[in-house]
Amino acid sequence: MKRAVRAQPLAARGFTLVELLVVIAILALLMALLLPAVQAARAAARRTQCGNNVRQLGIAFSGFATVNEAFPAFALSWEHAEYVSRCGGPGSWFDDHGWYTQIGALIEQQGWYDSINFQKSFSDAVNDAPRRVKIPLYACPDDGLKENEWPSVTWARVRGNYAVNAGNTNYGQTARAGIPFLGAPFGPRRGPGLATISDGLSNTLMVAEIITTGSSIWWGGPISDFSTSLGGQTFNGWLPPNSPVPDDSTRLCPVPEQYNGIPGCTLISGDMKQGQFAARSKHGDGVTVALCDGSVRFVADTVDLLGVWRPLTTARGGRAGETPPGTDW
Repeated sequence: MKRAVRAQPLAARGFTLVELLVVIAILALLMALLLPAVQAARAAARRTQCGNNVRQLGIAFSGFATVNEAFPAFALSWEHAEYVSRCGGPGSWFDDHGWYTQIGALIEQQGWYDSINFQKSFSDAVNDAPRRVKIPLYACPDDGLKENEWPSVTWARVRGNYAVNAGNTNYGQTARAGIPFLGAPFGPRRGPGLATISDGLSNTLMVAEIITTGSSIWWGGPISDFSTSLGGQTFNGWLPPNSPVPDDSTRLCPVPEQYNGIPGCTLISGDMKQGQFAARSKHGDGVTVALCDGSVRFVADTVDLLGVWRPLTTARGGRAGETPPGTDW
């Protein structure tokens, strides 16, 4: 009787070197094809979040204006004597509150708003705790909040990514290089009032993006210093979005290591009111803005400066009825 012969299993066979190289090449090709799409999707998501932030700020400012018939002042005090009178102590006019603290109750930050002492400068030690609060709404995902002068109990604060429209010339809202100031939706002491925006709410810029600069250790100048009334809480239409021309700053410019993508800073003589600050973003091709009617748009860097952008920053430039440029959000 013959013994049954058991079939022997075939030996396991691995990949050859050539096959492994082919697999790796295919995976590398797929990654090369998919990575740009993934990066583009992430960039689009960040831009969308930034647009949502701008929309929420627009809603807050509109709510403030509904109650007060004006947008909040970008500086509660405008001269040194006013600061001393209102806050009851030594200091300078630019130390006072700007719009940042005034809308706290309208951005779902009631507890933070209630913790602020408006009878004292925001830089007063009594306001140290609220100055250190980081509110996510003020951070564009492509940039973000930055701590400034963090070791100090009187100056520590954050820099953020959004500013309000101070008009077509400079922070002081005066003529510049022979060009007259033609009104703005925001101003010192008290907002100019909605009735002064004769160009129409849908033809006047309210909020735009800015890029944060500065240092956590020392003061980096007024650019993007948006939580007090130093000038950086505003933008102007003198330069187009993301201009390659530096902003004009008084008193101090950030050191080159703190530029964070802005094209430097021109230090000019004069008081803080002579500064001018462009709208800027990290998106690469434009800035997200809100108009005074609350609508949100993305405006390209290539926008016509004299024919479109600068007139959009005026409140009474005679441009009523025109359609603002940009992509609807």
